[in-house]
Amino acid sequence: MDDEVSTVDDSLETKLVNLGKAVAAFLPHFGNLRKVRDRLLGDVADAAFDTMVSRLRLYQTSNRAETIRIAIDRTGLPPSAVHEMFDRQENIDTLVASALEHMAQNTNQPEEAGKTDITSDDEWFDVFRREAADRSAGEMREAFVRVLAGEIQKPGKFSVQTLRVLGAISTTTAANFRRAASVCIATERRDARVPAVGGQLGENCLQDIGLSYDVLTGLTENGLVHPDYSCYMPYGPLTASASTGMRLPLNVQKPFRHQGKRWVLLGTTDQLKRKTLRVQGAAFTQAGRELLEVVDIEALPEFTERLKEHFARSHYRMIEVAANTKFYFE
Repeated sequence: MDDEVSTVDDSLETKLVNLGKAVAAFLPHFGNLRKVRDRLLGDVADAAFDTMVSRLRLYQTSNRAETIRIAIDRTGLPPSAVHEMFDRQENIDTLVASALEHMAQNTNQPEEAGKTDITSDDEWFDVFRREAADRSAGEMREAFVRVLAGEIQKPGKFSVQTLRVLGAISTTTAANFRRAASVCIATERRDARVPAVGGQLGENCLQDIGLSYDVLTGLTENGLVHPDYSCYMPYGPLTASASTGMRLPLNVQKPFRHQGKRWVLLGTTDQLKRKTLRVQGAAFTQAGRELLEVVDIEALPEFTERLKEHFARSHYRMIEVAANTKFYFE
């Protein structure tokens, strides 16, 4: 039994050490951390990071039962209500800790994001608390971790509406959204869509990869995709200037991202090189576009080949380009 307790304590100590390192590195650089302290960590005890550390230790020791008993005696609340309060605050505390660890692991230096006193509205953190407090495990919890980390580093990156959408979707909807994100094409001018490849989305052209009309309507009902599945976005033409040693034709279509890579379309005739291509599909909403940044996409090389063939039928070549290729409008 002593060995088991020691293992738990060692694991917790490591977590607290990592948390301390994350806080020390980022606290001077992001004004939103003050909001995290005041709006997310202050319900059960004092609003401070060291209090959260104390609570994290409490959650994994036998003292928690005694602390809850004292809270019941002092407040007169029903035991079930006090237990729920502690459970929800534990979820929030561990989400904050995980968000800080995520920042420490994914940013080489805090200075990269720049020091700023800009903060999100109080409402943002209030909504985050309400929507995230019941997420204690799984894919949805990780999404809230990444959203919080992103908002700390760049206030305004995620809207309140996105928080509400994220809090409402089920694990099944999340899985369908991940598949939609995996086939998505997204331009650098804030358009992202599920492309209609080989037919019409309303006629189940993507049913074989799990994006039937019914799945898409489910994403629409959850505020992730616009309802017009036949809308389109004009692509290009642009002028490319490559500093990577890769030679590109002067006239290429608008660059886009797909499967975590950067692509352009090149017309195979002189006429098409000057013609704007209409790319049809189901456009993501603002909430959907914002959540594309926190979802882990699935590798779908077969679909990428289908997408290339789809554009080839319109006499365009889909070409991968280096991530640091620079583009500008004519």
